[in-house]
Amino acid sequence: MVRRNPCILCGSETAPWLSMPIDPKRRKPTPFGNVVRCSRCSFGSVSPTPEKSEVPDFYDLGEHYPQGIYRMPDPEIDFMDRVLGKFAWLMDENARKSPRDFANMIDESSFVLDIGSGRGERLKEYSKRSRNVFGMEPYDGDPGSGGHRVFSCTAEGMTEDLKAMRFDFISMIHVLEHCIDPVKAIRNIRRISHDGTILWVEVPNAECLHFLRFGICSEMFDAPRHLHFFNTENLGHLLADNGFEILEIYYCGFERHHNKFWRKRECEIFDMLNEFSPEIGGRAVRHTWLKSAALMSASALQTQRKKYDCVGFVCRFSGV
Repeated sequence: MVRRNPCILCGSETAPWLSMPIDPKRRKPTPFGNVVRCSRCSFGSVSPTPEKSEVPDFYDLGEHYPQGIYRMPDPEIDFMDRVLGKFAWLMDENARKSPRDFANMIDESSFVLDIGSGRGERLKEYSKRSRNVFGMEPYDGDPGSGGHRVFSCTAEGMTEDLKAMRFDFISMIHVLEHCIDPVKAIRNIRRISHDGTILWVEVPNAECLHFLRFGICSEMFDAPRHLHFFNTENLGHLLADNGFEILEIYYCGFERHHNKFWRKRECEIFDMLNEFSPEIGGRAVRHTWLKSAALMSASALQTQRKKYDCVGFVCRFSGV
């Protein structure tokens, strides 16, 4: 039975939303694939919430998922795939940001923190501007820190020495959805901010048409690694309620919905689900070429918040 705790963002009643009995990346059953959604703010959360000690196993995927990057053989691309891909490319007004977009906000003396620093790509970019660059990564070992100090903790479980610091620029790219307690994570970020700190955060967009159509077979579902499901409005409220003034909202992630690599992966998820649970699989949707073409056609009439699978915020802490 799915546990229905109140919404952690607004306290309203929640109801069952999505149910996925397996973890496709680990090819085994999971008790953390049931998602409830708030009736008021539409925020979704895995229920029950895993214990902190259970989370590391979700990422024990060997060579297929080193530091958050999933790898599988490239599929053969035929003419129809190229046609679909070309139209997707023409329709994509990708606004994805990179550390270089924030070069004018970082100088040599800026204290910069990248939460979820992973393989260290953003740390390297930030270091071109600042000599005070830090990372945060909860897993053991050196994730490519390049000599930077990387705090071994999570955003909701910051170490005391990190809490004592204050940063001028903080990035948190595809991390918040992985946090056991995203509200505490944002409150901790507020704690290490000062008046004028810039926060750059990006998460999967749960109101994206692609996600709504393919649901538990979507690559963006990915429970139990994804524990929470945001949209533009509820994440905006979480940030604003914690003193962050929203400077910019952007959307990205469209062309890949129609890439054969992406489609093949979602078909594999569908097939695994049907093999494990034909009853649930019978209600799922397989991502075929025709389904992709139909999705593209429907997306042409949608707003950006419905078209793109990721939403990002650039904020300034107001110090209140």
